[in-house]
Amino acid sequence: MDGSHPANDPVEHAHVVQMEWFRTELGFHWSFTPDWDVEIGLPYDVKSMNARYHLPDGSPYDSPTGRLHHRTETLEGPSDFRLLLNFRKADVVLKKDWLRIGAGVSLPTGEIEDNPYALAALGIEHQHVQFGNGTFDPIFRLDYGLYPGVLGIETSFGIQAPLYENRKEYQGSTVVDFSIGPRIQLADRAAFGIRYVLLYQGRAYWEGETDRNSGYLLHAISVAIPVRLAPAVAIVPTVLVPFSLSTAEGADTFEMDWMLGLAVEVTLGSGTR
Repeated sequence: MDGSHPANDPVEHAHVVQMEWFRTELGFHWSFTPDWDVEIGLPYDVKSMNARYHLPDGSPYDSPTGRLHHRTETLEGPSDFRLLLNFRKADVVLKKDWLRIGAGVSLPTGEIEDNPYALAALGIEHQHVQFGNGTFDPIFRLDYGLYPGVLGIETSFGIQAPLYENRKEYQGSTVVDFSIGPRIQLADRAAFGIRYVLLYQGRAYWEGETDRNSGYLLHAISVAIPVRLAPAVAIVPTVLVPFSLSTAEGADTFEMDWMLGLAVEVTLGSGTR
């Protein structure tokens, strides 16, 4: 991801920050009945930032105060964990469709920061990158798949909505995701899926004031190829290709590159559980 914003300390110049974001997530699902399961997601993030500065004509600039705002550094740690209760219903005989409805909460396990704008006004070094919201946020998810034959369709919807400020007076953004697209069964153990993806992030707030670095609408295409290597082991390589991104501030200050992912699913036990 790449971002930039103008500054005037002491001359007009731009801050340009590139971040490479690597996430590893361990997830557990425990089915306590054929239709119900408890899910917990434990993400761990590594965020590598590269900061540079340039003048309006594009020439490099050695900003005397740039380090207060952005630094070339690598941050890592757990993000907010997620705990969900899922109801699922599937046509286990004909395998024509399945439905999953989940509700739960995010857990404030990620590191949070003090108000960066207040610290910047005092000339104190600060950090804009956080690993969580610092609050218990309600989560809702809905997933559905329909497979009348070789060609099927899958769709999903999710929302996470922070309802209050954390102990450092920060209230995170409401995040909504939606996807829909066809799925083709290539063979008994392999499939191909392509989806349109919409991701919306609302505004965040510091002490009731809008965080101007928050808020965007992303449109993308996602491709996944699930492959079952064994009856209890599957892998799902994915790629997400953004094609449109608009920010709440209305400026081209943020760009997102392709995202690659690989999921490994291992089933323990037997039967429908």
